[in-house]
Amino acid sequence: PRTPRAFRGLMLRMGVFFLCTWVTLGTTAAAAEPPAQNRTEPSAVPNGEQRKELEVRVQRLIREAEQFQLSGKPVEAIIAWQKVAAIRPPVLGDVSESMANVNERLGQLQEQLKAWPAARTSWENVLTIRRKLLGDKDWRVTDARLAVQNVDVLSRLTARALFLSKENGNFRRRRLTSAIVFFS
Repeated sequence: PRTPRAFRGLMLRMGVFFLCTWVTLGTTAAAAEPPAQNRTEPSAVPNGEQRKELEVRVQRLIREAEQFQLSGKPVEAIIAWQKVAAIRPPVLGDVSESMANVNERLGQLQEQLKAWPAARTSWENVLTIRRKLLGDKDWRVTDARLAVQNVDVLSRLTARALFLSKENGNFRRRRLTSAIVFFS
């Protein structure tokens, strides 16, 4: 490269390449199974005492997650909800309304942070669970399907379009509220 700008561009591309390589190798190594002698087999279904302990832990994590949400800390709330989602399946099973609700909360928080791929995954989990539990005709399945489509649309919008759509929603809400007050 002959110019400083071209050199910076080259360095940036090389940095991105090495970062992607590092992340790929790190996730590949993390995904590898541990050696057989170090592996312990967890019990598939917790017994009564373990189940009670897990349920107490889940309730504590739910309270934590709700506290984080109320205090305006969505990242910490997402982490707490993800812990709940990791603990719940052994206790209640993969397909339960409770798991659907946990994934729904995760989807809402991830949308709030504009983490579109994660939000889509959470809403797809909600859709899958509710389809298995309720069938295709239930309104909650329709809501989950619309939430997946909504994430797809929002992920394609630019920051300016998101701002304008939010402002438009606030404007409509204010108009509707003033109309209700006026006519009541």
